[in-house]
Amino acid sequence: MRSELKEATLGFLENLKIYNVESGECMKDLIGHTSQVTTVSWSPDGDYIASGSGDKSIRIWDTQSWECIRTFTPHKNLVECVTWSPDGSKLASGAWDDTINIWETDSWESKYTITKTNFHISGLSWSPDNTNLAAYFSNDIWIWNTSEEEFVKKLERRGVTLITSISWSPDGRFIAAGDSDANITIFGTNSWNSLEKLEGHSEHVDCLAWSKDSTLLVSGCDDYTIKVWDIDVEDEPKEASEASERYVWIGVFLIIIVMIFIIAVSITLLVVFKIYPALHNRSRGIPEESKNGRRRNSKPCPSCGRRMNVRDILCQNCRYNNRNR
Repeated sequence: MRSELKEATLGFLENLKIYNVESGECMKDLIGHTSQVTTVSWSPDGDYIASGSGDKSIRIWDTQSWECIRTFTPHKNLVECVTWSPDGSKLASGAWDDTINIWETDSWESKYTITKTNFHISGLSWSPDNTNLAAYFSNDIWIWNTSEEEFVKKLERRGVTLITSISWSPDGRFIAAGDSDANITIFGTNSWNSLEKLEGHSEHVDCLAWSKDSTLLVSGCDDYTIKVWDIDVEDEPKEASEASERYVWIGVFLIIIVMIFIIAVSITLLVVFKIYPALHNRSRGIPEESKNGRRRNSKPCPSCGRRMNVRDILCQNCRYNNRNR
């Protein structure tokens, strides 16, 4: 229905308005939320609209009757984002209560809830195979496997600027992330590494969209510009990336072993050539050497001149008796 009528949605205060983009006419005014509508998403087949609001609820609207057919209240704070999986079988929502909820749309039953984020969820993006879900909050991007219900990866990037938008490419090979420093980072989904940094905007990058063949990326920004980027980067094969990571850990392990060996040898040499002789000499009553090479608490023998301990009665060299002086 969306493609036939060429409709668009707009959240306005508590209402959800449906516009015909050709005529600009407001076709429907959907009322139900009790606070400002913060996020809207059409289902891939155009039969449903999901909306989230500051009233902590998520509503599902039927685009044939324009009636609300489902209302969910799983969150404890403002709902920031809702998004359908590419095949429409799942719906994900993120909120300021630091949680992500995922539903199966055939039964509208909650599949599971992701709670260990510790940040307000700002945006979500599905992988094209409907398996993985990317979420961004603050300056982090985390990936979850929604089929296995497990955490996959935290994407590493330089800098501490806030992530402001995210989009998974249709071929599944890339994730684009815009930030508050006017940059766009391209991540590869084989290696999960940062592949390219796109610079050209001057304000927050608010939205991103890929071409169907994943070769072009469109970005919208607070600097009132829209830019089209030609994406021509290669990601490492997954096996090569995993092998490279293994080699890094092996290298770190070897460095640690070498450092432990060096420390052990240093301690051994210290004991053998410094500590042990000093203890041995002390046990035999041999005075230690002073800093200027002379033994502490020693004096020259009046008879032969060899240094002897001041406490010794007989010189060890000439057997001179100190008491005879």
